[in-house]
Amino acid sequence: FKNKKILKNKCTNTDTEIELTNIILFQQVTKIIDRLPDKYRKCIQLYLAGYSTKEIVERLNIPLATVLTNILRVKKQLKQNINMV
Repeated sequence: FKNKKILKNKCTNTDTEIELTNIILFQQVTKIIDRLPDKYRKCIQLYLAGYSTKEIVERLNIPLATVLTNILRVKKQLKQNINMV
């Protein structure tokens, strides 16, 4: 029975570490997005909020190609900046 408690504690610690890592990652992503120029920030915020690219086009009144490019550029920038941390 003691082994079950040890395993449970190890899982809890791992879960806590994962949760803390996710919180830190979320904070880093939020800071990066906040510093983006408006044209990129608006697209990615709507995209992350669950809007389709078609809905983003309609809301921002910009071409689909622009929406797709902006989202792709932000994703690329996020990957580069997160990897640096």
